[in-house]
Amino acid sequence: MNLYFGIISTIVFGLLFSDILHSILALASFMVLRKFSGGFHLPITVCSIVTGLGAALIPLFTLSHVAILLLTGLSFLIALRYAPNNYEEIYNVKFDAWSKWISLLIISSNLYLNSSILALSFMIQCLLLLPIYPRKGGEQQ
Repeated sequence: MNLYFGIISTIVFGLLFSDILHSILALASFMVLRKFSGGFHLPITVCSIVTGLGAALIPLFTLSHVAILLLTGLSFLIALRYAPNNYEEIYNVKFDAWSKWISLLIISSNLYLNSSILALSFMIQCLLLLPIYPRKGGEQQ
């Protein structure tokens, strides 16, 4: 349900704020990186709305080449230090040992693609890796 609501909210917000195709690209890049890097998760309904809204707003920003490189580099460093960060058990996967390296490879692809959308999506996802959010049960890393 969460996945479908996230996609639908991305399409609706994409129609309102930008264009659907670039909004879907923002959502897909965020979700693919998140699959391997993990990170903090909001309550399901709030997560779907915030993710859909974020995915629709990201295409509105155009970054310079230097800004893309800086955000991509910063995302890489955060993922290098903190990925995978499993705030919830749903992210434990059989290839957990490879998750960090897959995350870094995904982020590094933007050094070739040079996309504002990917740079912003990856940066937002990597901010969710930082150990500043409460874990289930209230304990912090």
